[in-house]
Amino acid sequence: MKSSRSFYNRFYMLYPVADFFFKSKKKKLAAVINALPAGDILEIGIGNGSILPLYTRHKITGIDLSPKMLSVAKARRTSVFAAFMEMNGEALEFSDGSFDYVVISHVLSVTGDPEKMVRESHRVLKPGGRLLIQNHFTPGNYLRYIDQLFDLVTPLFCFRSKFLLHSLAALQLFRNVKQIGSGPGKYFKIIILEK
Repeated sequence: MKSSRSFYNRFYMLYPVADFFFKSKKKKLAAVINALPAGDILEIGIGNGSILPLYTRHKITGIDLSPKMLSVAKARRTSVFAAFMEMNGEALEFSDGSFDYVVISHVLSVTGDPEKMVRESHRVLKPGGRLLIQNHFTPGNYLRYIDQLFDLVTPLFCFRSKFLLHSLAALQLFRNVKQIGSGPGKYFKIIILEK
């Protein structure tokens, strides 16, 4: 995790490039979240907070490993119902059953132990709470070859290109509610799970 923290601390000023690329995906995720009843959201890997202006009625707790990313997110805060903390999503410092929703957007493929992050998300969710994951997942079509090729260099950028949905055993802790695919070959997905 230390390498991810230092990577994002060094490159936080370039993150608007990633925001441009993920803008439509973040809008789609925010629309899904805003359709849910108002509640307490934990967003793991809030980054620079670019999604914050898209949320309409939830209380947000955003965590990130990068203090520099968090400083940008705090400046972007659009609601008094937002709090920010430097924290590792694999070792959450919250009590069991603290949140109605946990959001993990484009973070599972950059964290050191995605299984642990999903288990921690399950722990801090209230009974009936929902985990919303947005990420790329390597499909079984031609894109898997591209992911395999990129996977040779992606460790330099602190992420996994080849990332298989069925490899996450911790997802079995949840009931699958819905999957929404987007992009070529449904490469990007929003997965909605219930505790």
